[in-house]
Amino acid sequence: MASEKLIFSMVDSGMRYHERSLTIPELKHQLICLLRKDHQGQDRAIKIRDLVLYFSSLHTSDREIRDTLRQLNHEGYPVLTSTRNKMGVYWAQSQSEIEEYRSNLISRLTSLKERIEDVENIKLEPQQMEMF
Repeated sequence: MASEKLIFSMVDSGMRYHERSLTIPELKHQLICLLRKDHQGQDRAIKIRDLVLYFSSLHTSDREIRDTLRQLNHEGYPVLTSTRNKMGVYWAQSQSEIEEYRSNLISRLTSLKERIEDVENIKLEPQQMEMF
């Protein structure tokens, strides 16, 4: 899980760099502001790697960004991801975008369930184990 504090550099009034702690709630706030301002709707989605670059001065990892986005989702914020058309993260503009996202999750869940069932049926024969 993401650490409770993230570190980033900022300029103080004397124009010298120093370290300041950024809490997860502050990162959530920054993500909400960015997505609502610049990434409303699927056609304006931003890639996770671009979010990591955007917050690079905060020393956030891909995993910390993803975990924070999941937390926002859990808290009811309409932060969605798209794997079609323009891939990335965006702030939902309509209920239809939310429904499309939900359908995509159900489809992925169904596919994962089928893969789990396939794996459950795999049985190694002794000669297969000796091949490697």
